Amino acid sequence: MCFAHAGHSAVLVPVLLATETGTPTAEQLAAQVAANELEARLGGACLLGPLNGQLWSFVHAAGSAVAAGLLLGLDTGRLAHALALALYQAARATVPGFMAPDSKLLTAAEPTLAGMRAARLAARGVTGPLDALDHPQGFFDVFCYAPLPALLGGLGSGWATPTMSIKRYPGCAYVDTAVDALLELGPPPAADVASVVVEAGVLTGGMDAMSHGYATVRMPTPVTINFSIPWTVAVTLVAGRLTPVEVNEEWLATHHRELADVADRVSLRHDWSLTLRTAEAMAPLLPVRALTAGTSTRRLLAAVRRTRHGHKGIRVGVGDSLALLRALREGGIGAAGRAATEQPWAPAALDAFTMTFPARVRVRLRDGRELVSGMRGSPRRGREHEHQSGCGQPREARRLWTCGVGLAGHREHHRGDRLRRRRLVAPAGN
Repeated sequence: MCFAHAGHSAVLVPVLLATETGTPTAEQLAAQVAANELEARLGGACLLGPLNGQLWSFVHAAGSAVAAGLLLGLDTGRLAHALALALYQAARATVPGFMAPDSKLLTAAEPTLAGMRAARLAARGVTGPLDALDHPQGFFDVFCYAPLPALLGGLGSGWATPTMSIKRYPGCAYVDTAVDALLELGPPPAADVASVVVEAGVLTGGMDAMSHGYATVRMPTPVTINFSIPWTVAVTLVAGRLTPVEVNEEWLATHHRELADVADRVSLRHDWSLTLRTAEAMAPLLPVRALTAGTSTRRLLAAVRRTRHGHKGIRVGVGDSLALLRALREGGIGAAGRAATEQPWAPAALDAFTMTFPARVRVRLRDGRELVSGMRGSPRRGREHEHQSGCGQPREARRLWTCGVGLAGHREHHRGDRLRRRRLVAPAGN
């Protein structure tokens, strides 16, 4: 879902509390949607900050506090205090515990429990700081370099929940299209592969850079492999697939030598055209004029610099930062930027949104041939296209995915929108 990985708390807390309270299914679903919408907005408001994606673990405290509060029957006053208590000392995940060890399992779990506890405390009359989001030394001072409070709006008019996407592989969303591309190519047997080059956008590069220090050890953990392009490619080539069966310690240990050999032959290259495709997909959701109203250009540029410094895989020069900011202020990037809406959470922008992380894979075989497959990284409408997830599909298709109806029947038909450019290039002179 855009701006948050909400499922752990938004789904499980209402299920648990509905069982405890005997709440009807309709109210349980309403609590799930409320948690989704709040978590997406809180994550989006912290877009320019030290954390990103799953590391926005604080969203689970907020979402679970609201979902639990609704099912415990809190009135609006008590519900506000539940949210304030959840944000008072919100969780801040750190990279070492996220990229390799079992502690990653606690990323969503601990803040989710904190949010539930906040709701129960509020139900007993405990108060929290109602100005947590407004105070200059409050929540945003810790989690943002330049907060985007406009993204907290749009409740009840623009819905983030339909942007949910479904991962087909055990790994970060930024590896999915590279895996799709490999599978599109067969994949070829690992023993036949001389080298693999993955071309991807800046987000994929940032993810892989974060994993690098953990992926170069003797045997990376299943958690690390989720974020590493070389090791994900190696598992896919050695196994011919990527499923939970392969991403476990026993399988990895059994195939370690072969995996390490293949991983050494994989490289990742940044492609600005792929980065811009992601930016074009996001632009309609991020109307920068509205988002940055009241924030000085100087502060925004400082936030961009600090964000870049905190994410070592993002290599953007000062000139690029200025050009990007100028392009966004003038309306965005490409066709999507020209269609950017004037206000955040516009229904039309949300309805058209696709989660786009494109990649291109070049596999050089030992006999000199090259296999190339490219993936757009986003589902598109049309009979000639297939769909990777619920995000960006027509409303009825999204409803089916969201409700879990017919998932098994859709599995083979919703394989992702493929940029079908499989090429087999013969060696020179043949």
